[in-house]
Amino acid sequence: FVADGYRVVKSGEDFSVVPKDFVISTEELVEAFKNGDANITLANDIVLENRLEVAAGQEVNLNLNGKTITVEGTSVDPAFYTYKDSTLTITGKGTVKIEEPSVSLIFPGGDVVIENGTFIRNVPAGTPANQVGALFVGITGGTETVTINGGYFDGGYYNADAADIDEILAGTKTFTETADDIAKRGNSKDANLVRVAVKDNVTALLNHSGWGSFKVYGGTFVGANPAWGDEGCM
Repeated sequence: FVADGYRVVKSGEDFSVVPKDFVISTEELVEAFKNGDANITLANDIVLENRLEVAAGQEVNLNLNGKTITVEGTSVDPAFYTYKDSTLTITGKGTVKIEEPSVSLIFPGGDVVIENGTFIRNVPAGTPANQVGALFVGITGGTETVTINGGYFDGGYYNADAADIDEILAGTKTFTETADDIAKRGNSKDANLVRVAVKDNVTALLNHSGWGSFKVYGGTFVGANPAWGDEGCM
């Protein structure tokens, strides 16, 4: 007898009883997303080799349950893809670890809510900025919203020329601009090292692309303050 809300799973020669919303393997995780299951909870660490998609009109709550999703290779890019009018919520204080610098975490074609967790990417030292993808790929249409209530975000890249930006903004360090710098503020020809560094750092995390919105209420962002914004930053 198995109580309502539970199921029997087999691992090797062993059987166990788990809640119905628990997934124990990569295959089950992919299938749960395909089915548009409302609640998905990780029972084990997962190695992801297929993109996880939330179909239009679906709402999926992914509970990482303290487990780790490791995204391997470049064929999974981004790890999560939400379609128009869908919602993906990530909670459970787990980890999503991306092994390739060009691979992104989420394309938010639909709404995304992140409550907590650790989201990190491996970027080898010396990797050029143009070989690093945004952790959140630019929103390309509609009114989709990414809401971040907490978590730890490290896209693996930061331009060290922005190291003194907080002091500069606070007025405790001098920010020197030439007349040419001032004339090029915020456009593609901007050559001011500090401002370009800020843009590189924020874009490598939260790439806005002029559509939808990011709402950041908490969290730690390594190498970039989301309040600096994107698309011209300062």
